[in-house]
Amino acid sequence: MATINKLTDNTRYGNTGILGPFTDLKNIIGAIIVPKGYELDVTTPQATLQALCLNANPLLRGYPVFDFEATKDGSEAKTVQSMATGAKHVVKEGYNDHSFQFVQGGADLQMALRKFNGSDWDFFYIDGGELNGGNSQKLIGIVGSTSTKLRAVPTDGGYIWSDNLTLNDATKIAEYMIGFVFHQRYLNDQRAFIQLDFDAPTTLYGLADITLSGAGSATPGTYNVTAVTKQGTNLGDKYPTQLAASGMWTAFNTATKAAITVSGVTYDAVNKQFAVVLTTTAPPYPASGTVSINLAAPSVLDAAGIKGCESTGAVAITKN
Repeated sequence: MATINKLTDNTRYGNTGILGPFTDLKNIIGAIIVPKGYELDVTTPQATLQALCLNANPLLRGYPVFDFEATKDGSEAKTVQSMATGAKHVVKEGYNDHSFQFVQGGADLQMALRKFNGSDWDFFYIDGGELNGGNSQKLIGIVGSTSTKLRAVPTDGGYIWSDNLTLNDATKIAEYMIGFVFHQRYLNDQRAFIQLDFDAPTTLYGLADITLSGAGSATPGTYNVTAVTKQGTNLGDKYPTQLAASGMWTAFNTATKAAITVSGVTYDAVNKQFAVVLTTTAPPYPASGTVSINLAAPSVLDAAGIKGCESTGAVAITKN
């Protein structure tokens, strides 16, 4: 209950005794960029985080980035006013400003991360524990709305930002950085964390964009589809058996958006393409026009062992 002219001061002081292990931030090895205001249910962290990173809706998805190497701390020092008497008074504390260099993913990852520049997303840090090993990874956020919630660190007043790359100058490799600027109270006063019982970098992963192309075959209702990563890797080379299954593909009438049943899929290793067979019952199979074929949702692909893949969109193919 609030009382007029009375300040609540029972939370201003902290006991200094420590019993048992103490919290020590070792080395930040990664982060997960998450939707604004996201809270993690800590009762099932592994399953929940995996589902978050595979969410079919990009606006509700988590985006992990790992392999942070060099760290730069550009946090502001506190502002202090010095009086004529010699007294000093703290005016304010500055914002945390952390930047991390990564090598894996290079310019491709840096380009993708720049799409998050600004304060529209929040984040968790992942502390890797001891630099040379150990099982002490921590997911770091802030206190959530309940005792079973861990909230992501807000970027309000700050930002997530991936800077312009710095070129290789023959003395050091090209430099790719991502930075996090946020209020100091989140890491110092409202920090909360959970210790992970799984290895985050090998369990959580970002999705690779897969571009589809295709054409009708000589057999009515059968379409030859090729799936390639942005870097040019053909998915047929990686997942020829897993993708040769009807459940890994979807199809619909381009004009009406009505779903068309995928009745079978085979892989052509010579041409590195998948022959996707559609049920030709009309409707929804069109009498003319195009059919659209796409990969299944990331979570469906993941369950089949096709890790870290998402189609950039269905390919429309003229009906044969």
